[in-house]
Amino acid sequence: MKLITTYGLVQMPPPCRRCSGLLMSKLRASSSENASDYDMNALFQILPRDLHDNLLNKSRHARLLEVIMDLGRLPEACYLGESSRQYLRDTEVSMKELEYAQNAVGEFGEDNRAGIEGTLHRISAIRNREGKVVGLTCRVGRAIRGHIDMVQDLLQYGKSILFVGRPGVGKTTVMREIARVLSEELQKRVVIVDTSNEIGGGGDVSHPAIGGARRLHVSEPLMQHRVMIEAVENHMPEVIIVDEIGTEADVNACRSIAERGVMLVGTAHGERLKNIVENPTLCDLTMVQIGGVETVILGDQEARTRKCRKTILERKAPPTFPFCVEMRKRHYWVTHRTDRSVDLLLQGKKPLVELQDGFYLSAFVGAGLPEAKTIGRISATFKGLYLGLRSEAISILNKAFPELDILEQDCEEMSWIESVVCFSGLGKGSTISDLKDRYFRDKKYFKAKSDYVRTQIPLSGIKAALDILEEEPKGYVILDPYGGVMEKISSKSFAFPHRQGLLISTTWTLTWE
Repeated sequence: MKLITTYGLVQMPPPCRRCSGLLMSKLRASSSENASDYDMNALFQILPRDLHDNLLNKSRHARLLEVIMDLGRLPEACYLGESSRQYLRDTEVSMKELEYAQNAVGEFGEDNRAGIEGTLHRISAIRNREGKVVGLTCRVGRAIRGHIDMVQDLLQYGKSILFVGRPGVGKTTVMREIARVLSEELQKRVVIVDTSNEIGGGGDVSHPAIGGARRLHVSEPLMQHRVMIEAVENHMPEVIIVDEIGTEADVNACRSIAERGVMLVGTAHGERLKNIVENPTLCDLTMVQIGGVETVILGDQEARTRKCRKTILERKAPPTFPFCVEMRKRHYWVTHRTDRSVDLLLQGKKPLVELQDGFYLSAFVGAGLPEAKTIGRISATFKGLYLGLRSEAISILNKAFPELDILEQDCEEMSWIESVVCFSGLGKGSTISDLKDRYFRDKKYFKAKSDYVRTQIPLSGIKAALDILEEEPKGYVILDPYGGVMEKISSKSFAFPHRQGLLISTTWTLTWE
C-alpha cells in the first residue's frame, strides 16, 4: 500500500482532533482505564459484597461489560473481547440479594430499566408473572472520548445519520460522544431525546459526557415520538439525537423532523443496511428511514434498456437519513450514502465502499508488478493520493478497508508538486528538477489500451480477467476510480468527456524491454 498525502492545499483541522484507526483501540483502552470518566464503585455498591470485592480485585475490571444476576443461578460477568462468561462465585443468587439491589437502584420504568444517579450504568430487570424481579442485568456505562473519530467528518456536513448494529456494539456510546462533539466542538444546539436515560445517565442532572447538549426525559417508551416533536417545536434545536428508533410513530416523527431542516442522529437495531432492505418485517418501520420502496412496472423498451425484469423495486422518496453507518463490530464500521447503497441493493448489487472526495486511490493488478515479491503470481498494489493530513488519511482508510491494516509508514506526506514526481514514472530518488528533463534515462517499452466502466464488473468477469493476467507475466491492469469531485465538474468545463456516470477507468498494459 502506497499513499501520498499532500499538504498546503486545503484547510484541515489540527492533527490532535484525529487519531488513526490503528491507534483507535489503544485510545479506547486508555480511556476505559481512566476511572474519572465513570464511577465503577457506584455500580459495585448495589451488588452483593462478595461480588463487589471479587470484581474490584480483577485486573481486567476496566473491560467489564455487564454483571448478570438471575435467581437460583450463579452470578456471571461478561468482559469485552471475551466470548465466554465468567462465574463470580460458586453459590446461587438469592431473592434477598435481588431485593437489596432493587432497593439500591430505585424504581424501574415501564421498559424495566433503571439507572444509577450520576452515572451512565443501566440496570435492566427480568420479572415473573406476578411482576416480581427475578433477574438483573447490570450493564456498565462509560464515557469514551475518541470513539467517533471514524465518522467525525460526517458531522460537519449537517446531514442526518442513522447507526445500525446488533445490541452491544456501542451505539449508545456513540450517541453520547456525538452529542458532546456537536455541542462543544461544533457549537450546535443539540437536544437528546433520552427515553431510558442511557445517553445522559441516571438522575435529573445530565452526565458531563454529553457536553453542552440538553436532554428531554421520556415518561413512557411509547411516548418517544411525541417528545421528539416536542423537542423541535419548543426548544429550537439544530440537532436531535434519539436512541433506538423502533416504532412506526418514531419513524414518522423522524421524517417530520427532517422535513423541518433539523439534523437527526439516531440508532436502529439491524446488523447491516442490507438486512433492513430485505427484511419484510422491517419495511413499514425502517424502510421509511431510507426512502421507502415501491413496485414499478417498466415498459418493454425500458426493461430491455436496463436489462432487467419489467417489475422492479425502487425508492419512492429521498431517505430521511442521507448517511447510514453499519457498526459491524466495535472497531469495524462501514459508511453508506444511503440513497446510492439502497438503489444498488434493490438492483441486486453490492453497495460500493466510497471514500471522501479528497481521495484518489488506484489499484495495479497483475503477475509481473515491479513491487511484487513473487514473480508469476497475481498480486495487487494500491497507490493513492489524499488532499489532507496523513493522520486523517490513515483513519479514513482503516475505516473503509480495515483488512488492509494501513500503517503510518505506508503513507508519505509531501507537497503537491512532490506528488507529481512520485506519479511521473521517474525512478526512485528523483527530484522536482528532474521534471524538466525531457528524456527518460531508463527506457521501457509498453502498449496500453484504456476503457471506461459504468456498471459493476461481475465476479465472473473479474475471474476471467485474472486468468488472462496470470498467463501474461509482463501484463497488468490499472484501475482508476472516478466519481467524487469529478462528478461535480461539468463535462463542458474541460475537454475531457469521460467523467459523469463512470465508476472506474481500466488501462490494460503490456511491457517489454
